[in-house]
Amino acid sequence: MQVLIAIGVLILINIIMIIEKQIGFKRLRVKIREEFGKKPKIGKCNFEKIEYHWREHTKSIPDDEKIDDITWNDLDMNDVFCRINNCSSYVG
Repeated sequence: MQVLIAIGVLILINIIMIIEKQIGFKRLRVKIREEFGKKPKIGKCNFEKIEYHWREHTKSIPDDEKIDDITWNDLDMNDVFCRINNCSSYVG
């Protein structure tokens, strides 16, 4: 009898997890449809993680192919990066 109750509880938990996953997909689709084609909201970017990734990546790039800090700041590349960073990850 206890085995049947345990199996029933596991089945119920699995059903709840499946339903929550489907609801999450529906919310994501609604969000994508609402935001598609519109100007993205620019929030605060966490440049600490981006800076770490850039330091690791630039070890393999020659100095004459890198953008220097003056040019980066003149072009407001922080704002450009935040605008195109729609996937909300630290590497863009």
